[in-house]
Amino acid sequence: MTKEEGRRLEARLKHQGMLVQELKETQRLAQKNLRHSIKEVFKEVKDRDKKNIKHKSDLVMEIQDLEKEILKLNGKAEESNFKRGKLQKELEEDQEVIAARFADVEARLQNLEKAFKKIQESYTQDEKNSKGKLLVKANEPKSAEDRYGQALAVFKLGDQTLARKMFQDFLKDYPRHKLAGNAQYWLAETYYESKDYKKAILEFQKIRDNYKKTDKRDDALLKLGYCFAALGLKKEAKIFLKELISKFPRSDLRRAAKAKLKQLRGTRKRSRQRRKMH
Repeated sequence: MTKEEGRRLEARLKHQGMLVQELKETQRLAQKNLRHSIKEVFKEVKDRDKKNIKHKSDLVMEIQDLEKEILKLNGKAEESNFKRGKLQKELEEDQEVIAARFADVEARLQNLEKAFKKIQESYTQDEKNSKGKLLVKANEPKSAEDRYGQALAVFKLGDQTLARKMFQDFLKDYPRHKLAGNAQYWLAETYYESKDYKKAILEFQKIRDNYKKTDKRDDALLKLGYCFAALGLKKEAKIFLKELISKFPRSDLRRAAKAKLKQLRGTRKRSRQRRKMH
């Protein structure tokens, strides 16, 4: 081998050595990058696992919350069903009670109608009597309370003429009885119900003047106001309504009296407006 060939071979070996060194360096960098990439991949996988675990944990918590809510709703539904059943049972019991009460009321009404028929039969017109007085045939009540009760029953059944006669007879026979003031009130009511307001005023006025102890005085004042209002005498009506309000501060009728006063004032205002328009 010549020197020239030796130099060429040495240069080639040196070049080959440099290539090998470059390859080693490239391999080292590739391995480093590969390790970094693998590390990043593992990190990403680990992060994903953490996120998945957290997501799964959140899902589990949501599911548990939903299960709790479902249990609550089921409990409320059961409670509602229980209450509904209890209310249904109470309603059925109430219906039975109401039916029994209606039956009792119907029986009482039938007895009342029978009593009314007896009373009507007991009062007959005597054709031979020129004055046309009513005579009692039979079953005449024994006590004042019985007579008052029967007269009131007749009034409530709507026979104003017969009830009026019975209350007049009661007042004639028992003028100082404790029920005389009440009898006088219902006597006046027979005229009021018949819309005979002038006679009703005269009878209601007797309660105001003569029966100081009866509990019907506030009722009489209210009806006096109503009677005068019905006759168009608004000024007089207001007097009695105001008297009721001032003298009977605890009466349940004060509200009705105030309502009537308000109505009368409103009517007066409207009539004034109509006069102004004309």
